[in-house]
Amino acid sequence: MSKASLNGRVRDAAAKPVLRVVLYLRVSSKRQMDSDYDRDPEGNSIDTQRKVCLERVRALGGIVVDEYVEPAKSGQTLDKRPVFREMMQRIQERRDVDCVLVYLRSRAFRNYIDAGNTEVALGKLDVKLVSAKEEFGEGHMAQAMKAITDVFNWLQVRMSGEDIKIKMANKARNGGTIGRAKVGYLNDKVLIDGHKVNTIALDPERAK
Repeated sequence: MSKASLNGRVRDAAAKPVLRVVLYLRVSSKRQMDSDYDRDPEGNSIDTQRKVCLERVRALGGIVVDEYVEPAKSGQTLDKRPVFREMMQRIQERRDVDCVLVYLRSRAFRNYIDAGNTEVALGKLDVKLVSAKEEFGEGHMAQAMKAITDVFNWLQVRMSGEDIKIKMANKARNGGTIGRAKVGYLNDKVLIDGHKVNTIALDPERAK
């Protein structure tokens, strides 16, 4: 091989460093944790997230150096997520990561403050936070769009929570139940104003 050809390859390698990626996957329930196909309404099983993230890694020309899966029932805030803390410690200590890839920002962060703090913390380590399903681009406008997205994600969670509380309270007022029946009772359904409402009834077997 000629010296010119060799130098050309060296320049190409220097110009295109391999992007070193860590995957951070998170689910909200054990069912999603155990599923290898889409059983939840949002299609957010671990297998789904991993496949989409790996496609994005290939598109970016990167390699996966590690993967972190936050288990079901983990806290919404980052200080209550042990796997997230473990990932951040690894990045700080090894300094061999260029990018943290998440499926969606709404999957990784339900709090816009946590999202912003994570961006800043990773930025200080020269690590980018990238969403596999969202494209924000680069620059100040991209940062603004990320912040807006995080705020709307937070707002959606809050509004959904309030909506659930209202529905549960209304259900209880109408004689319905919001959980499984205790020992000695059975879950039942009754018609109220033409609508089926979950309620409880005495268990005839245990009542004997």
